[in-house]
Amino acid sequence: IDDFAYSLGIEVFATIEVLGHMEQYLKYWDAYYLKDTDSVLLADSEKTYEFLDLLIKTASAPFRSKNIGLAMDEAHDVGLGNYLKKFGYKPRMEIVLDHLNKVSEIAAKYGLAPKICGDMFFRLAGKNLQNFVDYDPRVQFTEEVVKKIPKGVQPVFWDYYHANEDFYSVNIDKHYEIFDESTLFAFTPLSLPK
Repeated sequence: IDDFAYSLGIEVFATIEVLGHMEQYLKYWDAYYLKDTDSVLLADSEKTYEFLDLLIKTASAPFRSKNIGLAMDEAHDVGLGNYLKKFGYKPRMEIVLDHLNKVSEIAAKYGLAPKICGDMFFRLAGKNLQNFVDYDPRVQFTEEVVKKIPKGVQPVFWDYYHANEDFYSVNIDKHYEIFDESTLFAFTPLSLPK
């Protein structure tokens, strides 16, 4: 696939999950020690980062690209399961930021440029807003949050539900408030306005 795409001038790179959307793997007994909740990996655990090191190395190996998607989207209950029992309470934004820094270090070890979804930053920063949604343009990011995002991490703005140009324009600008890299935009053909 990589060779064929390259012959056409197309870059192909792996995109994996490194925090949420892990329910298919975490349902197995052997994965219990990596489990925060039914769908979220246990952040701040040495075993988790050993697993993610192997996952990142293996997923990126077949591709010539030095880009890798690490997702980290929709980990809505991060820190609320086994994490809470093992480590105690820690603000969820801190957990996500610390986890991002650790997986970014792993990616850097293999010379990879990470891409992550931006929704968790919006959702966690907007927890006090009336509409608790993935992207709310009223979200305000603190300087502390901005400083903790590692340099070189490129955000991916995904939203498959809106047909309003202003919604996208405002939220793309919001990504620039917290990331130092240009924002990638992900969509599905089904989400395009008719």
